[in-house]
Amino acid sequence: MRHTRAVGRNVLRKEGAFKVTGAACYIDDLSFPDLLYGRTIRATVPAGTITAIHLRFDTTGFTIVDYRDVPGRNIVALIDEDQPCLAEREVRHVAEPILLLGTPRTANGCWPPRCRSTITRRRQTTTPPPPR
Repeated sequence: MRHTRAVGRNVLRKEGAFKVTGAACYIDDLSFPDLLYGRTIRATVPAGTITAIHLRFDTTGFTIVDYRDVPGRNIVALIDEDQPCLAEREVRHVAEPILLLGTPRTANGCWPPRCRSTITRRRQTTTPPPPR
């Protein structure tokens, strides 16, 4: 039977010293020419109609993508072709993608405040049970 020296002992992680000293390199530390950082703006309600989208920040330098910018059909084809890449008018679930934002890294590394969208919730209708 082979005995290991690690069982029952604290073992230092190989990358631990790099992480605690700040020397570790993460994906966010990399930079490429013409790189854009992206964010997906998603629905916050389970169902509704998109009535307006208000970008309440200075959009200078941002690339803003909505359903009209999707090349070809605005469809994610999995089992059925019933899911849009980006919502057009109807929201059918929480976190459904509505917009994509892209920008070069800002000077302070921060994103602007969230974009506000006005979504009217669809009135839930229930079918009454059949009479007995």
